[in-house]
Amino acid sequence: MGLGVPTVTGWGPVDRREQGAVWDRERHLEVFHEVPCAPCVQMSLPAEGSGVLNFTHCGHHDCLNRLEAEPVVEAALKQLESLRKG
Repeated sequence: MGLGVPTVTGWGPVDRREQGAVWDRERHLEVFHEVPCAPCVQMSLPAEGSGVLNFTHCGHHDCLNRLEAEPVVEAALKQLESLRKG
């Protein structure tokens, strides 16, 4: 992102709104599977000693397990095409 290269970011249990950068949404695409419990902080998962959420307490990891390859590949191909045109 810092170099202006188009990117694709896959998101799982973290809050993409808090962890992501402010970016041009056409140049830097996000791929995620919307689940009611994401981000995990909504589920009040316990934090280990350092205050970091322990994502192993989830029980299902649907935010990652249901993230299919096709949308990731489509986003990557879109970004490659933008590089060819750019």
